[in-house]
Formats: sequence, structure tokens, C-alpha cells
Amino acid sequence: MASRADKKRARDLVDTLVWDLPEMNPRVGTLPPNPGGLEHAAEIDVLPGIKALCFPDGDAWRGLLVQYDAATGAVTGTMEHQIRAHSDEDAPRWAQLVIYDILASAVKSAPSEAAAAIPRERLAKVSQLLERL
Repeated sequence: MASRADKKRARDLVDTLVWDLPEMNPRVGTLPPNPGGLEHAAEIDVLPGIKALCFPDGDAWRGLLVQYDAATGAVTGTMEHQIRAHSDEDAPRWAQLVIYDILASAVKSAPSEAAAAIPRERLAKVSQLLERL
């Protein structure tokens, strides 16, 4: 039963994010097998080769950055976001903060101005969204 409720929670978050960030293709995804038995997540294509997975865990929400090879889809790295949302009402703003943090890091670590262009453009958009909330 929790899995069904968690899928609905992930779907609700996706439905909210798709309005503001359609270029990031928010959708409901499935987590790989894990010790907590968590299954459903909102999956967001932040940049080519980088996804954010935002998933319910009990009453809270957790975020995972997933780096992958865009050509093969093979995962090359993961990192959990340290900040969590503590309610479903906080989840949309929190998910945007997760995306913001990923984009800010991508801009900061970009090897050139050209490489920073798309992350910077998306970062500006997410910044504006966060100011509205």
C-alpha cells in the first residue's frame, strides 16, 4: 500500500514540476533495488548526463544526483543531497532547490564559458522560480 501512495506522491510532484520546468522532462521513475525498499521517484533531467531523483521516504523526501553516460545510460556516479523536505507541501520548492544546487555546481565547475551556458541559463530560470515561492 505504501508503494501505491508513494507513486502518487511522486506523480503529484512531477505534475507540479512539469509546469515550470518542461525542458527538464520531469516524470515518474523507479529507483533501483535498495535496502529501504523505496520504489518511486520524480526523475528530472537537469542536464545531459545528470538527473535528479526526488523520492518519498516515510513522511520526508530525499534527493539523489545521478551522473550517467548520455550515450549508454550507464550510471557513473551518485550522490545524495543533504537537505530533505519534511512534507509533501515542501516538496516542490525543495525539489527546485535540489535542481538549483546541481546547476550551481555545474556552472562553477564548467571548464569553459561555453560549457557553462546551458547550466547558467537553467540556473537563472530556477532562481526566478524560487523567488516566486
